[in-house]
Amino acid sequence: MAQKATSKLVLEYMDKHPDMPSHTLARLIYAQDSSVFTSAEHVRSLIRSYRGAHGEHTRSAIKNKKHFGRSFLPQLPTEESEDYKPLVLNKKDNIIGVISDLHIPNHRNKPLNIALMMFEELKVNTILINGDLLDNTPFTKFQTPPDKKDAKKYLDKAELFLENLRDRFPAARIIWLEGNHDYWYYQYLMRKAPELYGDAYYRLEERLHLADYKIEYLPQAQYLMAGKLAICHGHFLLRGVFTPVSAARTILLKAKVPVLVGHCHITSEHTRTNLHGEIMTTWSTGCLCTLTPDYMPMGGEANHGFAIVKIEPNGHFRVRNIRLNGGEIL
Repeated sequence: MAQKATSKLVLEYMDKHPDMPSHTLARLIYAQDSSVFTSAEHVRSLIRSYRGAHGEHTRSAIKNKKHFGRSFLPQLPTEESEDYKPLVLNKKDNIIGVISDLHIPNHRNKPLNIALMMFEELKVNTILINGDLLDNTPFTKFQTPPDKKDAKKYLDKAELFLENLRDRFPAARIIWLEGNHDYWYYQYLMRKAPELYGDAYYRLEERLHLADYKIEYLPQAQYLMAGKLAICHGHFLLRGVFTPVSAARTILLKAKVPVLVGHCHITSEHTRTNLHGEIMTTWSTGCLCTLTPDYMPMGGEANHGFAIVKIEPNGHFRVRNIRLNGGEIL
């Protein structure tokens, strides 16, 4: 076979298997077309030449050379993932009410109503559910009593809350940032029903009809940027069984930027000043669920709370991290 036809054959295989290592691809081509080439090493040499793997001289020679109308450059493996990027809020989303850790149906209506009434009073234009809207006990991998396995009850109560939230704030932008408890649902699908995991019909967004309520759902691996303030649920930054002495301090040490998180159910704040005299602060918000969950029936350090964030046109922000005690704002 003429050299041109041989080269064309190799290039066709390279198009079909762009990420296959040269050795493997050469063996494949030689096994299927052994009469065309003298050996598998002959094929490999051609592949390496087209991939610019024969050294700087070869790379320079093929840099602008075209093979059958195509330019070849040294080839790296195809990228199959994307970097996670934050959701950047619009400048008009500048009065933000932040609630987290409702753990429906283990939420508590009294502190929740205090938060929503303050949102109304301050005319928030954006509401962020900063993770763990759901308790999702039916989907946990931990041992759970049978009477707490009623998934429909859990999901129906969550949808009722979202419906009422939209009725109460018809013009607000509402965003639900997925928390670790919310994600238990998808972990359950992966463990128990992998065949349904990729079906959009079984996503939480569909089950809870978020589109009907115009509620945005943000996966747990993302975070928000509200001006110069990052907001996330916090479970990727606060890993481990025990909450640190100061959640906000741990967040600052790990993130090294101003961040507001939920997840730990404790209101905290930590500030550091850098060499240039610039102040950096991080916050964690309290929860809006029971303070005596099944795994800690005697209670712990958790408290009820929420936050109000106001964003200035230049991206600067003010955080009011509100702690509740006995249904009263401290």
